[in-house]
Parts: sequence; C-alpha cells; structure tokens
Amino acid sequence: MKRFLIQVTPESASEQTQAGSAHSKEPEPKAQKTRRYTSYNKSWESQFPWVTAHHSDVHKAFCSSCNSSISIAHGGKDDLRKHSVSVRHNENANAIKQAGNVGTFFKRANSTQDLDASVIKAEAIFVQTLAETNSSFASAEKWVSAFKTMFADSKVASKMKCGRSKSTALAIELAKLSQEDLLKALRTRPFTVSTDGSNDQGALKQFPLIVRTVIGGEVNSFLLSVPCITGSATGENIFNAVDSAFKTHNIPWDQCLALGCDNANVMTGDKKGVFGCMKARNSHLYLSGCCCHLVHIAAQKATAVLPIDIEQMLIDTFYYLEGSSLRQADFQQLQVFHDVKENKFLKHVSTRWLSLKKFVKPFAMVRKEATEINFTEDFCLKSDDDIIIADAAREFLEAAAMSSGEKMEFFCNVRRFFQEGLTYIKEKLPVEDDVLSHIEVTDVTSGDRTSSLRFLLDRFPSLLPQGITRSQMLLEYSAYLGLDPMDLPKSGRLDLIWQTIGQMKDEAGQLIAPNLAFMMQCVLAIPHSSAHCERIFSLVRQIKTDQRSCLNSTTLEALLILKTSGRKELCPESLKRLKGAYSQSLRE
Repeated sequence: MKRFLIQVTPESASEQTQAGSAHSKEPEPKAQKTRRYTSYNKSWESQFPWVTAHHSDVHKAFCSSCNSSISIAHGGKDDLRKHSVSVRHNENANAIKQAGNVGTFFKRANSTQDLDASVIKAEAIFVQTLAETNSSFASAEKWVSAFKTMFADSKVASKMKCGRSKSTALAIELAKLSQEDLLKALRTRPFTVSTDGSNDQGALKQFPLIVRTVIGGEVNSFLLSVPCITGSATGENIFNAVDSAFKTHNIPWDQCLALGCDNANVMTGDKKGVFGCMKARNSHLYLSGCCCHLVHIAAQKATAVLPIDIEQMLIDTFYYLEGSSLRQADFQQLQVFHDVKENKFLKHVSTRWLSLKKFVKPFAMVRKEATEINFTEDFCLKSDDDIIIADAAREFLEAAAMSSGEKMEFFCNVRRFFQEGLTYIKEKLPVEDDVLSHIEVTDVTSGDRTSSLRFLLDRFPSLLPQGITRSQMLLEYSAYLGLDPMDLPKSGRLDLIWQTIGQMKDEAGQLIAPNLAFMMQCVLAIPHSSAHCERIFSLVRQIKTDQRSCLNSTTLEALLILKTSGRKELCPESLKRLKGAYSQSLRE
C-alpha cells in the first residue's frame, strides 16, 4: 500500500492546494444566439387564395375562410399548409363555396334578366316575321319547336315559348308600340285622313283610316286603324266609326286638314255624308276627291259608247283561255309564229285603276282653259290622220282590207270615245278648285306667290305653328324668295326639297325658313287619291285567306299595321311591355 501513499510535505501541500483551486474554477458561459421569426410573404397567396396579411402583426397571417389569425412565426409556409388541412378550415371553406357572396348573387340575377330580355326580343322578332310573311299564328308553336331542335346549344331558343295565343298578344302589343311616334305627331301637327269602304259581301264592312303627315322631315302615309261597321254603311255610321278611333287615340279634329275619299255620295255629301259630319267638327276641313277614281269612271263612260264592250271582251277571252291548257298552248304558238314577245293573258278587274299612269298623265295637264272647249263641235276635232291612236292600231288599219266605210266608222267611234271621256273629265275634275290652284305655291319654280300663301293661312288656320305669327311666316317667305335659285334642289320629291330648304342657314348661321318649310310639307300631305286605302284591301286579301278566315278584326288590324309600319327598335321599356302582354291578354 505504500505505493499508493504519497507523503505530503508543506511545499507539496501548498502546490496541491493551488492546483486544486485552479481545477475548481468554473468556465465563463457562452453568448446565446438571437431567435429569428418568419414574416408574412405575399407570394403565398397564389397557393393559398384564402390567406391575406395580418393587419398588425407581420408574423401572423389571416384566413378569410375561418375569419381568424394564423401564427406563422415558426413554420411559415408550413403553418399555412397545416391550417389548410385542418377540419375547421375545410368546413368553413365548403360552407362559403355553397353560399356564395352578395356580389355573385347580383351577378346571377342580372344574367338571368339579360337572358329573359333576349328571349322576349327573339319572340317579338319572330312574331314580326310571321306578320310580314302572312304566316299563320297556328304554325308558331311548330316553328319554335324546330328552333329548339336546330339551335340546341342556344339558351335563348331553349326558353322560347310562342304559341298561337302568345303570338297574337305580342302582335297586338307590337302594333301599339309601332304607332307611338305617329300618335304623338297627330296630336300636335296638321294631318289628313283618307278612308274607303270594303266591298265584302258579309254584314261586316271595313273602313281603313289612312293618315298623312310629316314625320322625320318627310310626308308619308300611315295606317291608323281599321274600324268595322255592322249593318248599313251610312255616312253617319262611317263618321261615328272614324270619330271613335280618333277619341280612342286622343286625336283632335282641329288638326285635320282634309278628307281623302272616293267620289261616292255617302262620302262627299254635305249634310249626311261623311264629309258633312266631319265638317261639323272642323269647319276648315277640305274635301279631296280621288282623281284616279274620276279618270277610271271617265274611261268606263268612254268605252261604253263603243260598239264593243272592251272590258267584257277581255274577261271572256281570259276565261276562254284559262279553261283549256290546249288553248293556252295554241295562244303561245300564235305569239311565236308572229315573232312577238310571249305574254300571259291576265285577268282584267274593273277596280284595277291604280296603274293607269299613262292614262292619268295626259289628263293631268287639263287646265281651266280646257273647260271652255266644246268637244262636240266639228272644228275642234282632228282629222283621221292626226287623231291619236296606238301605232299598232294604225298599222292594223293599213294592213287590213277594210272598206272606206268601215274605216270611217272606226274613226267615228274613236272620236266618240274621246268626246265622252273628256266631257266627263271637264265636268268632274276639280280644275277650277281654289285650294288646288293656290297649292301650286309649294312648287319651288312658281315664283312669288305671296297671295297664295295668305290664302292657305286663311283657309287652314292649323298650318300656322304654335307661337308663330302670320308676319313671321311672311318674313320667312320673303327670305326664301331671296335665295339664289341655283342653291335650290332642281328635282326630286317636293317634300324632300322643302326639307332641304328648311335646313338652309344664312351667313349668321340662323335657319332661313324652318317654319315655312314645315308648313309647305303639311300642305303636301293633302291626298290626291284613295290609292293607299286600296292597297290596304289588297293586303287584307293576302292575310285573311280561306285558311285564316276566323281572324278577328283586332288581330287583322294589328297585322296590317305591322306590315305597313315596318320594324321598330325595341328598347328595354318596350321589352318590358311585351313581356307582360300575354298575361294581360289572359286577364282580359
């Protein structure tokens, strides 16, 4: 054990004490590292759409789905990933996805409204097309079904519902919409009205009302209404039908300038005729008879003195050819043999006088001086060589082996034809009418006709626009006379020429004669024939066929208005009215 025992001396003891003290001294502590926290990174939003920056702490994020804060100080992006797979977050996200937000709700509502508007617009265009093509409303449902099949990918076509009843309701409402501008004009400016009766064999007679006025700077004719009369079509009954239509549309009688009609006594009578009843409402009303109708009657009277009934001969020839295809083939070969242009033999109708332009034009030159001529005097008659007949007729006379007596009889009949026709025209045509004489002031080549302007202002007080005095109108006329003739239009419709004059300005940039131009256009609205009424009757025959014989008067009137007025741009308010038209018709 000695080897394990160390003798301790005083020196060694002190050394050991110093060494022990040295070993017992503790080491100095190391400096601690600064802890770093993760801050919010905006790029995380592309991966986590529900996350946004915290409003006050950069070491936190905000979850819009859970509406709570998320600590990202330690894990950063990994903290967001852990939150995204939590049960709470997934429940909140699913609830938001199903409910949506307020903005999405209104966006869907607007989209639905746009689709509904597109559907009703498509239905309106479809009904207008049916009216324009004279198609039956009974076929509407078949067409809509075909549209859904043809355009299966169209949302508009899939939602269209347009059967016969709805098509009828839309047509009636579209007719009302198309007349809004017309009715506003008729209540505030001068106009004229024309009417004529249908020749239906039934108890119901139609009297279309055609109004002429200035709209859009032009004079045009419009169908206002088609009132019907049951029973006797007396002058008073016809007037009551017209007056009822005026009251329905709130149209004043004092703005009406003239009545256009045929020359039947029931229309032109001063006491119990339509004109007499209208004049009791407006003492300044002017009667404008149909000149074309007068010329047609003159032609009838002229042909009546001929030894052959021309009209009956044409009708008999037509039916002779129509009843046999062999005769039609022989007629065609006859034209080929004589080397003439092949034509069909048309059926002659006694009312087909609207195309008598070549006949009307020569007699339109009849003036007051012609009334002094006695057509029965021999010295007023032309010789056989100078009398006017068709070239083909004269060639036939020269080629035919006719005796002198037969030629004399032929030219005698020609003179009787002209004498009878001109005698009737001399008696009936209004060649001495004061109004027609003074209306020539509308001709821009007529020169200074201030007296005619004064006459028209006296004859038709409604021609003077509201707020304009006679002196102002005469001053505008004086300014118009001072225009350089080279600046005025040389040709074209008179109403369009006056439209151009009304837009002319002086050196100061002021309009020269706007009121005068409008007045002249109103004068030009006076009708010269009842041709527009006859055209309506032609449209009625196209619409009311044997397959559509049950059309009532309201639907027929709507179809006629749609065919004659053209299409109108449909605004949102119009679409709203159309949308409720069908339900309104069911309630009525």
